[in-house]
Amino acid sequence: MNNLRWLWWLSLVLLMGACKTTDEFAIVKLKKRPAKFLLKKIEKNKIDYKWFAGKGKIKLKDKSNNITFATYIRMRKDSLIWIVARKMNIEGGRIQITPQKIEILDRQNKQYISKPFAALKTEYNLDLSFNELQEILIGNPVLYQEVEFSAGADHREHILNHKTKKEQLRIGLYDKSFLISSFMVEKDRRFLEVDYSDYTPTATNQQIAHTKRLEVEAEETGSVSLKISLTKVELDVLQRTPFKVPDSYERVN
Repeated sequence: MNNLRWLWWLSLVLLMGACKTTDEFAIVKLKKRPAKFLLKKIEKNKIDYKWFAGKGKIKLKDKSNNITFATYIRMRKDSLIWIVARKMNIEGGRIQITPQKIEILDRQNKQYISKPFAALKTEYNLDLSFNELQEILIGNPVLYQEVEFSAGADHREHILNHKTKKEQLRIGLYDKSFLISSFMVEKDRRFLEVDYSDYTPTATNQQIAHTKRLEVEAEETGSVSLKISLTKVELDVLQRTPFKVPDSYERVN
């Protein structure tokens, strides 16, 4: 897979979808909580921010690739997602996403790609807004305010489930803290599941998952797994997000 292709593909997977948890899985089945109670806990634990910055590693695996690289992820709420990928201390690529467009710099091949944000839906049938994409990256659930849930529990987590003939949405929550442990959506023969762990409080005492595991299954991508492991997280600290296209770069559509 050439660099430009995997950078574009990485941006799609990230959009499809942000230390150990203090909750240990119990051996016995958890006490069932009402759906209204669990939804209130989700609202209480939602991460609020103006700026987000994360540093760590991403492991990307599909049927033909197994790639690990260092990453810097920065976001300004409602307006910008900025990602840098590095291998052996050499920058391989840079991604900039706004509500209007997606831009990628392939440093090794000196290529630049730009697509309208709407291409996610028109070309890849990913019907998510820019705000929903940011929520997935930061670790907040999406779509849950639009549907009715049934509530349940097993020996590991509390469960909110919405299922129809056309779609399924499932949210898992850890016991006691009621932080999100998993998020799954299946619709139009596309499957996305995200597992959240290693929650650590920020300076403002907001809990952020430092480890996110994404599993994607779709006709366009096949089966893909993505693991984001963050070693440093900052909220509401002004960040630099430089993105300049050199004149010498080839424009690729």
